[in-house]
Amino acid sequence: MALSIDTTPDAIQAVNNPIVFVVSSDLDEPFQSMNNNGISDNGSGKVRFTFASAHPFTDGETGKGSSFGYDALNDVFTITVVDAVTIDIDVNWSSSYTGETGSIQQWNLNFQVKAEVIVDSATIGTLVKRSYDTGGNYRFDISSILQSIISYDLPEFGASNITSPASSEAIKEYTVKFTELFDDKNGLQIEGADTTSSAYLALNAAHQPDEVQDLDDYIMNSSADKFLTDSPRTVHIQRGDEIQFSFLTDKAEVRLYYLPYDLDGNSIGNQYLTKVTINNKRGVVSINDNIYTDSHSKIQFRICDESLPGTFYSETITVIIDPVCNSDKIWFLNPKGGFDHFDFKGSKHEDQEVKRNIYTKGLGLTFTKTDRGKAVAEISSEIKFTRFSDSLDDETARWLEDLYDSPEIYLQDGSDLYSIVVVNESVKLHESDEITQQSIEYYKSQTKIRQR
Repeated sequence: MALSIDTTPDAIQAVNNPIVFVVSSDLDEPFQSMNNNGISDNGSGKVRFTFASAHPFTDGETGKGSSFGYDALNDVFTITVVDAVTIDIDVNWSSSYTGETGSIQQWNLNFQVKAEVIVDSATIGTLVKRSYDTGGNYRFDISSILQSIISYDLPEFGASNITSPASSEAIKEYTVKFTELFDDKNGLQIEGADTTSSAYLALNAAHQPDEVQDLDDYIMNSSADKFLTDSPRTVHIQRGDEIQFSFLTDKAEVRLYYLPYDLDGNSIGNQYLTKVTINNKRGVVSINDNIYTDSHSKIQFRICDESLPGTFYSETITVIIDPVCNSDKIWFLNPKGGFDHFDFKGSKHEDQEVKRNIYTKGLGLTFTKTDRGKAVAEISSEIKFTRFSDSLDDETARWLEDLYDSPEIYLQDGSDLYSIVVVNESVKLHESDEITQQSIEYYKSQTKIRQR
């Protein structure tokens, strides 16, 4: 018996996309049969069949005989030992079997393959599949299993400028153990051969819109590599505020390089922060008041190595520092596994939606009139917020498509994040090169219910 892993996912795969393994086995349909040309005692009181040439049978599987002169040889049996041209079975030998010939067929009619997803040496989920074709191919999509343990890891606001969690919740290393399963002659399921895959990484990310999008391309190791974002390269931040950018890297240690500019637009000089050890390839860089003040107009930053002045591992992102204004800062998981943010700075509306659940009393005539009729069982209310953006260019409007598609969206309130439900039914994303405006409609909390 043997299993082969024929198709594997990318080294890093978005967990909200299919994560597919294709496995094949040499113990599968079409089942084969051979005629024996000898039968004997195996030396332990059990039947041994001999064949004229190499056979397809493996130890542990079930077989079935036919055309023999004895019912015991025509029943389903378990193969216990195999050699080049012989097999031993769990049927007691009788000298009356001498000279018997017939056909012996593989009989694993309920053969299956089990996939166990393993994280940190523990099995977190199991799938069992039967072959979908006669070629013996088993397709496993394990994304739903991995989704159950992968969340997000936005660092605390105001924390260190580069954060690499010791045990990141947004990216997990996993392996998959595949095991053959088949029935013995009594119908009891037993395990056969197994094989374990190499280690792969599953990354928390929204569904990727591109049919082919290799996250390996975003592992930073040279000056052109990208952060996990499609946001415009010039990003705005309010004074005293914070934004964060996620990245992947193969480097064991990185540091942050930044170049601030004063209010007249003059560069102040290169700055480097202390190097940080990276765990599980993932890091988050925070742009906050650790590295800019009210005397700065903008700041450029990128990731570099541990040496000074440093070898650059990433693209340059420019952050424009704006005056403080009242806005709704929305964070959302993007298709590459990073969290982007956007400030809705336009007008804001609040609408309270009230629903009353009515019930009818159906009572006998002996009850008084006031006991019958309709009454209110409960009243529920929600507040829907509508917030508009300022005027957007075409590039920013297209980028915001990822916000409305995201499965994880949060409203920032100070240093806290609140999950919100976005309920836009339609959005005017962009229109040629015209300046456009967008809005977001959301519920901030769960329904409030008052019962009578």
